[in-house]
Amino acid sequence: MHVNCRDAGPHWTHLSLYPDPGRLLGTRKAGRQGRRGNLLARRSHARPVRLRPALAALSNPHFDHALFPLRTPHTEYLPRYAEVFDALELAALYHDPVPSQRILGWAAQAPPGFRFPVKLWKAAVDPRSPVVPTGRKTRLGEPAPWAERALAHATEALDALAPLRRSGRLGPLVAQFPPRFTADDAHRAFLARLLGRLGDAGPAAVELRHRSWWTPATRHLLEEHGVALVWSTYDGAETPPWATAMFGYVRLTGTARPRRGRPVHVRDRTEALLSLRAALADEPWDEAYLVVTNGFEGNAVDSLPTALAAVGLVEQAVRCRRAPGRPLFPEPPAGKPFMTGAG
Repeated sequence: MHVNCRDAGPHWTHLSLYPDPGRLLGTRKAGRQGRRGNLLARRSHARPVRLRPALAALSNPHFDHALFPLRTPHTEYLPRYAEVFDALELAALYHDPVPSQRILGWAAQAPPGFRFPVKLWKAAVDPRSPVVPTGRKTRLGEPAPWAERALAHATEALDALAPLRRSGRLGPLVAQFPPRFTADDAHRAFLARLLGRLGDAGPAAVELRHRSWWTPATRHLLEEHGVALVWSTYDGAETPPWATAMFGYVRLTGTARPRRGRPVHVRDRTEALLSLRAALADEPWDEAYLVVTNGFEGNAVDSLPTALAAVGLVEQAVRCRRAPGRPLFPEPPAGKPFMTGAG
């Protein structure tokens, strides 16, 4: 793959990706009616691709204190992070749908163009969530009672995002389903209804973690609603690289677990990165998010340099290579102000 990089500061890294002769994947179609032709037309020539790399949290302990020096004030987290990145996935909202004052403060601090993709509340996507009791068994064709409750929780979660939406910093909504959410009739019917609500609320993406979903019917459903399929590296359910919306969403994730309670690098997933690079060479988007999580190799901060270099973000990869024992974002040079951006 040939890569052209042009530095645009910490925001909107521009790339031109030319298809690799040995790419693993064929052509893709995408979008609702009218989008498919536009996407396919862009594939016959090289074009700028805007990638937004991101982490899924800013909690220092979450990364074994690899982000900031100890005792760094929380008010400095986002300004330091935004010196390198222009997106941050709010994975915390998967557990609590109401943005905290800290998150709202980050939205006020974020520079122009910064985006916060949001993981949808688990009560809206997990039938076995304690918040969504499964209830009695249903007859064929009868709506599952948990589905009605989950859809109501989805509406509640979307309403709670109003402050972020008003800030102009809200990114795509990401519905991450658990591996037990298989492609049976009840789940398919529920997914179709949920996609309708997400599509009406703005850009949205869906992460499915079971192979039973990789069928033409699933792809058609996503395209019909213009919802992106999250390209996930989750173990045992790696997603097909379908382009089903006008933007892309990639999550480098998996089942890596902390070692002795510490999120340290425990795996090497070079093959997954090579497959991702080959797939991105043929994608049709103008914009794509690339989220690196601890589950990918053990510690997302230590995975960043390799992951960013693999997709051609060479300059950011160099900036994300930390010295052993040192945090990624140390104290700024004397006299260098923190980035506060516009509210």
